[in-house]
Amino acid sequence: MDLAVSPKPQFASELEGIEDCPPGPETLARLLAVEPTTLSEDDKTAAAIAWEKLIRQATGGQLQILGSMLHRSTDDPAAGTFACPDWAQEEITAALMISPAAAQQRLWLARKLSRRLPRTLRLLCEGRLNYLHARALVESTEVLDDDAAAQVEARVLLRAPEQTSRQFSRSLRRAVMAADPAAAQKRRQKGVRERRVERWFQEDGLAALYMSGPAEDIDAIYDCATELAHHDQRNGSTEGVDALRFDNIKDAVIGAFVNGKRPTHQGMPVALQILGAATTVAGLDDQPGQLIGAGPIPASVLRALAGWPNGLGDPEGDGVPNDTGEVDAGLHDAQERATTLTVDRRASTWAVLAVDDAGRLVPSPGEKLDLGRFRYAPDAALRRYLRLRDVRCTFPGCSQPAERCDLDHAHPWDDGGTTCKCNMHAVCRRHHRAKTVGGWKVIPHEDESRTWVSPLGREYLVRPPDLLDC
Repeated sequence: MDLAVSPKPQFASELEGIEDCPPGPETLARLLAVEPTTLSEDDKTAAAIAWEKLIRQATGGQLQILGSMLHRSTDDPAAGTFACPDWAQEEITAALMISPAAAQQRLWLARKLSRRLPRTLRLLCEGRLNYLHARALVESTEVLDDDAAAQVEARVLLRAPEQTSRQFSRSLRRAVMAADPAAAQKRRQKGVRERRVERWFQEDGLAALYMSGPAEDIDAIYDCATELAHHDQRNGSTEGVDALRFDNIKDAVIGAFVNGKRPTHQGMPVALQILGAATTVAGLDDQPGQLIGAGPIPASVLRALAGWPNGLGDPEGDGVPNDTGEVDAGLHDAQERATTLTVDRRASTWAVLAVDDAGRLVPSPGEKLDLGRFRYAPDAALRRYLRLRDVRCTFPGCSQPAERCDLDHAHPWDDGGTTCKCNMHAVCRRHHRAKTVGGWKVIPHEDESRTWVSPLGREYLVRPPDLLDC
């Protein structure tokens, strides 16, 4: 059946022919010169096509630059048990203000395209492929040798500019299997080696958990959780199967830490760390709280996690307050200074912490946090202060929780550095090594901020976080 196609308008357009123009400065100038709301619907579609080509070109251009960056490593692989890190990753993390994982992924993709799949990168720079095409090709050919990868690239690129990402993926799978019939087994072996659990934080105090591994193991976990959910329903639960699957998996993992088997890290219990205004915990206002590592949570969730859903230390709402620890002592003051006190909960204990107007931790009166040159290692009070103050690794963009970090002397101890709150900071093991052997330097400041200086001489100022907005 023939389909009638409406003819294009016969009048001249400001963007006439732009969708057929190659991406570049002239196309960009034409797009920036028009007001989108004045365009016809057909011109808006043409403009969207032109912008898409420019986005692809810009993506390809950045990947070309990243692919040409040197693999800077100062470690000797034979000198220790650590694999050689790529310190260019730290430069990109700080310069582009992206996470270390995102920088690692982008550098990896750029180098694979530059060195193994140059035709794919060229088509991306020409605006004929999109990022998803390029990434799928790199990932699917990772298990192949260079010659087989080149064969797959040549085969799939013939049709790729005319295919959606899903269509391209199907063609890609067939091409990989044709190039190496054993590729599926190689991919499985690689996937088993790289089995993992990941999490994504969402809005309103929610998050998602993702598991990747052998299909038989994932299937067994799912089926067992489903059977347990049906068992719960047969025994009177009114919750849905999905909710009960979640509860049973959660209970199985968290339940492994009962009977005194809760693990510790650097002497501190592995537990949720929750921050919130004392007035909110008391039920006097509804400021959002903070679940460290996840982000903001509603006031009601903060109080529920605190064990006081009705505030004022009365979780049952029966007028009989539970033991509220040190919080009660600070509530009167907190009512008058709602933004200058925060509450930190670790495991089942609470402590009232003073913060300044910027939400930064203020030492308790009489707290000794400057040990000078008398001792190298910080004592318990200084360790606690540093981890509460920094929340996360202080390297730009790093989100490793401070409790999993080393406590480092910014000005090295061996060079006369002191053990004090101004000179010490939390830094994850990788970024500790970046400072020690990777060419990075840290300049501490009296206000407890610090400047990270890259091997290229670029400077990145990092300030202590706002504990009520971190």
